[in-house]
Amino acid sequence: MDDHNLFTDAPPEAAGPVHRLDPRARIVLAFAASFSLVAFRDLPVLSAAVVLGSALCAVARTPFAVVFNRLLGLNLFMATLFVLLPIGAPGRPLLMIGQIPYSADALLQAGCIALRGNAIVLVLTALIGGMEPVTFGHAMQHLRVPAKLVQLFLFTVRYIAVLDQEQRQLRTALRVRAFEPGMNLHTLRTYGNLVGMLLVRALDRSERIHAAMRCRAFHGVFFSRHEFGLGRADAAAGAAGLVAIAALAWMQWA
Repeated sequence: MDDHNLFTDAPPEAAGPVHRLDPRARIVLAFAASFSLVAFRDLPVLSAAVVLGSALCAVARTPFAVVFNRLLGLNLFMATLFVLLPIGAPGRPLLMIGQIPYSADALLQAGCIALRGNAIVLVLTALIGGMEPVTFGHAMQHLRVPAKLVQLFLFTVRYIAVLDQEQRQLRTALRVRAFEPGMNLHTLRTYGNLVGMLLVRALDRSERIHAAMRCRAFHGVFFSRHEFGLGRADAAAGAAGLVAIAALAWMQWA
């Protein structure tokens, strides 16, 4: 695998104060903030959440290119909401497209959805971005997440690169045989065979991995060598996060 972790494109060396916090505290804060943001509805509150998320990314020293790329992909999708959601929706019409109203209320709702999504992505990028996937898995294990989910996550992180290598080899074999894709039945049949062969190779690889782990006395439990410890910085970060969430909640319901 390359030098960048599989969670984000943030390089591991880009570690700010946030990345020195206990991984468990970062995960709890990230999920608490994300679930709280889902409950907020007002445009000013969500705008303030985006500002706070941007400030958190700055404190975490997340590279601008990483934040931009993540928000770009999200907002390209959100742009479809601004186009499609207000068409024919109930509410005050902003304009008429023939006989179909373009709703101002639905447009405002689309803006709230976009701001909420941007705020959540900023928070997750700042708190979990840059965290090594193995560290994330062991932190989830310390948080008493079911062991099967943790194992599934760790195996996925470990072997997704192996599956990518397998599919690259199959695509290279197709190019060597002068395969040129097109809109025809031969292309569909070829891609179907490629997916089937990839599944067969994945099954074969999984059986070999399972046999190797049984030879090493694996019995369904990963023993973590990571020692996590909560300190004053983690308590301060948790208090600051709770204050920020409480302030946004006060803005929403005061």
